Order: sequence, then C-alpha cells, then structure tokens
Amino acid sequence: MAIEAISASRKTIMLTITETCNLDCVYCYEHNKKSREMSRELILNIVENALKESSTAMEISFHGGEPFLKFDLMRETAEYFWKKYNPENKYVFFVTTNGTLLTDEIKKWLSEHKEHFWCGLSFDGTEDMQNKNRSNSAKDVDLEFFAKTWPEQGVKMTVSDLTLSDLAAGTIFLHNKGFDVNNNLAYGIDWNNNAIITVFSEQLEILMEFYLDNPDIKPSSILSMNIEWFIKDSSIKQERFCGAGKQMKCFDTNGKEYPCHFFMDMNFNKNIPKISNMEMLHSDDCLQDPFCKDCEIRLVCPTCYGYNYVTTGNPIKRDRNHCILAKIQAVACAIFALRRIKRYGKLTIKGEEIPIGNALHGIDSVLNNEFFLNDERLRDFKLI
Repeated sequence: MAIEAISASRKTIMLTITETCNLDCVYCYEHNKKSREMSRELILNIVENALKESSTAMEISFHGGEPFLKFDLMRETAEYFWKKYNPENKYVFFVTTNGTLLTDEIKKWLSEHKEHFWCGLSFDGTEDMQNKNRSNSAKDVDLEFFAKTWPEQGVKMTVSDLTLSDLAAGTIFLHNKGFDVNNNLAYGIDWNNNAIITVFSEQLEILMEFYLDNPDIKPSSILSMNIEWFIKDSSIKQERFCGAGKQMKCFDTNGKEYPCHFFMDMNFNKNIPKISNMEMLHSDDCLQDPFCKDCEIRLVCPTCYGYNYVTTGNPIKRDRNHCILAKIQAVACAIFALRRIKRYGKLTIKGEEIPIGNALHGIDSVLNNEFFLNDERLRDFKLI
C-alpha cells in the first residue's frame, strides 16, 4: 500500500522515541535535547490506543533526534502490530531520518517491508551543501537506496544562509538523483537583508529556467505555490496548513501529548510563555493572523503553527522575518506560471491542471498590485 493511498484522510501519531541525534545541523530547532528516550511499553500503549480509537487511516510516525538510533525499537514495534492488526488500508509506519545510520541489515529489512514502513529522507542538496548544513554527513547517506525504495517519497531539502547561493544547484542535483524535492528556507535565520534577498531572487530565476527546459520534472515546492489562490478577497476562508492539534498528535519521551513536535518543551526558549489552551488549534476558524488578512498570498503563504509558537509565543502570530521571502517566492511563482502558460499553453501545479483564467487572475493579483510593487526590494528585482 502506497502512503498516498491513506494520505488524504489519515491521522498522524508522532512518537518521539529519542531526543538524541548523531548530527548537529546548523538550523536545528531542538535546542534542549537530552538523552531521554521512549520506553517500549509506552510506545505500544500509545499506538494500541490510537489504532483502537481511530476509524480512519493512520500514519504512525517515529521522530527524534534521529530515530534510527533506536532502529531495534522501531522494528519491534512495527512487527508487533503487523502480527496483531493487518496494516492494509489501516495504518503505515513512517520515519523521518537523516539517513546516515542505515546498515546493510537495516536496508534489507526496510526493503522487505517498504509497503508498510516508509522513510522520509532529509538531505540538503549537493554533497557540499549537505556537509555545510549537516555535520559533513554526505558520504554516509545512500541516496540511491532511498530513491529506489520509495520512489514516490520526495526528499526534504532545507536551505540555510550557508547554502542559499546553491539553492538551484542543490535542487537540480536531487532531481538528477531521482527525487521530487520539497525545499524550504530554514526557520530561525535572519533572512531579511538585501544581499540574501538578491541571491534568493537569482536562484529562483535559475530554477525557473531549469524547469522550463525540463517540463517532465515536477517543480520543487518552492516554485509550486498555487497561484489560483493569489487573491485579496478576505471573505475566503483560509484552510489550515497542517493537522497540528486536529489530525496530528505528538508524544514526547514521557508520553506527554502535544499538537505537533514543534510544541515540545525541548524546542522552545523557557522565556516563551506556555499557552494554557491549545484547543485553539482544534478549530480552523482562528488560525489566521490578523496582520495577514489583506495579503494577496495569505491563502498559500507557508506557515508553521509550532514555529510561530516558539518564536512569538502564539501559534497564530507569524514571524514577520519571513514576509519578504514569501513575497519574492510568490512573485517567482507568478512569473514562472506565466512563462509556462506562454510556452506550453497550460499550467499544472502539484499534478493539478489550473484553469488558465484563474491562473491569469492570480498572476495579475501579484504582479500588478501595490502591495508588492511598493516594496523597493520587490519592484526592482530581475524577477519582475
């Protein structure tokens, strides 16, 4: 069973089985990691209750730290439940990993169980980019194994200020290795300066040209904003960006429940006040930052409620530091869409064909709107 078969309606149970990691990534947000780990009994109890209570498909996700430090625990858990409950159309195990700890024995087991145990790899572009961001670990990751074993699972590529100048090269490198690429800018970095903004613009331009010349390659997430939803109309309800507090539950090593892993104690500054009522995340109606209500890209602008909480003490209040980068990304996506329409006569975003009229309306909303054009850093960009 491919993970896509259960993704649309699935619930996610995330288990922090260890806080320990073998790498020290430059942008890691887990600032207060200890040597704590989750017991086997606690894991079995949480998963058992989740499977009994859920009437929909479920993803049981192992999180860390680096989960493969506890591979035996993951294997025992999966095999225990496979014997007890048929996983077909019910649940899948998933692990997010840096990929550095996979021995031949582990690879063999994963290959044998790839239908019901999926791995999501984090790898940050070229080998040089990976080494800069992730503790010189490129040589320890078997990219071919991940691409071959889970061909439908994209790779997560995080861009830091150390690697931004190679954003395009890193994305193209991973495409050539056989991956769809989910690339994003790291949180916790001051992106708001003109030198960085210029480099970002130039890199997006290079990526646009690559995809125009290679139409069979699915554009990476950074150039896949749905321009159909570039619209000022504040009456249109914004959908939530993730299932935190609703479709997702996360448990720390002691079994304490959180809306997602970003809300765990090991991630935030102790000076940030804790929110007593996390039930606000259960409703879609209160997840809009009032600051963004008149923004043309508010319906598609990426946000992370957990990172908002870590940064501002409020899961709704966004970090303004990312606004200018989101605007540049939107401008790039609008121009990229226009170029594709002109060259190919149609526009497809994330596998969905967008009506040309809707696309052109979205493009116009961005490229001919004072909200964007009044910002000198946008108006004078090569992208425009």
